[in-house]
Amino acid sequence: MHTHTHLTRLIILVLFIFAHSSLCSAQRSAVGQNIITSNSIQDIQEYEKDASRLALRYLSQQHHELGIKIPEDIKESIYNALLAVYKSDNKYAMRVRDLGIHTQSQPFYIDYLTVVHADNTAWAVPLDKGQPRTSDETINGFIEIYNLDINKYDDENKSFIVSAYPHVNMNGLAKELSQIEGVKSVVVPPLRTPDHNIIAKRERSTWILIYEKKYLNTNKKTQWSFSVDADGNITFLEEVEINDF
Repeated sequence: MHTHTHLTRLIILVLFIFAHSSLCSAQRSAVGQNIITSNSIQDIQEYEKDASRLALRYLSQQHHELGIKIPEDIKESIYNALLAVYKSDNKYAMRVRDLGIHTQSQPFYIDYLTVVHADNTAWAVPLDKGQPRTSDETINGFIEIYNLDINKYDDENKSFIVSAYPHVNMNGLAKELSQIEGVKSVVVPPLRTPDHNIIAKRERSTWILIYEKKYLNTNKKTQWSFSVDADGNITFLEEVEINDF
């Protein structure tokens, strides 16, 4: 069901971008239009990740205890707001879209983990045989509850990769996995900090989205702020330059 919803979103957005390009971009070549359509698929996947990270950040700021699962209602609400800005023909919205501004991977990490287990760990035998499950009830329970995917088993290093879709709070999952007997370590891969980020604040039923982009080799950044109401109506609020010392 989640996969069906994901594919439906992709199809809707691609159709929108194709129609928008046909109406508003007659000057562009056919090659250019194909690039836009291709990029839009990647964009929607990135915005789903953004919504997951921003939902975790919002809950943390509201002093909620973060579990492994990300509440669907908060995530969906933020996702719809991000998509509204993405689809807007407001010149500032188009600017942040063209700059490819997305959230940073940390501190609310959702991507994948590398799990390293001890030698001769019995529950890892099925993984070594190419199966997507272990013989440990706790790990298998996590697989079922959070729709985890286990792959890239490495017999030499006694490790495997854990990812999830829909996205989950990987920091929370790492804590749980690290307590399982036989697990030596749970590793978050090295991450590059990009020069851009998105911040989300909530005012009743309206989201305030702040897109920021840092200038290379400087302490300056530009922020573009938008409000998005529950019906998806966006309002550009301001563009400001900040000295980020």
